Amino acid sequence: MAFKGHKLAVEVATIPDYYLMGQFGGALARDVTHYPNGASAVSALVKGEADAAMATNAQLEYGLKDAGKGFARRKGPLPMMTSPGWDVGMAVKEASRTLGDALEEIVGQMQKDGRLAALCQPYGVAWQAPLAG
Repeated sequence: MAFKGHKLAVEVATIPDYYLMGQFGGALARDVTHYPNGASAVSALVKGEADAAMATNAQLEYGLKDAGKGFARRKGPLPMMTSPGWDVGMAVKEASRTLGDALEEIVGQMQKDGRLAALCQPYGVAWQAPLAG
């Protein structure tokens, strides 16, 4: 339990928050500081107000893109975390199936031709294909 006794920054009411507050019998709960969003949690790390931040991969990549050296992202699975990640999804009303089909086609083409990756690039975020499931 390497994080015990260290200042941990996390966005309130998110999966990272629930993970840090509840896992290991709540042993890390006193070390957690809550922030209004993931960007604020990562910013606390960069400013030296926290020893570690837990956020989505995109929030970490964006928040650390101009931070310089001295920060490392954990890339392996977390102990007792039930999922390796979550995909971003879209939803349309059931009566709008034509719209849903069109969106699926457009986003699929954007993924294939690199436009999704290009949209992420200015923010320092690497495009990742959806998880296989």
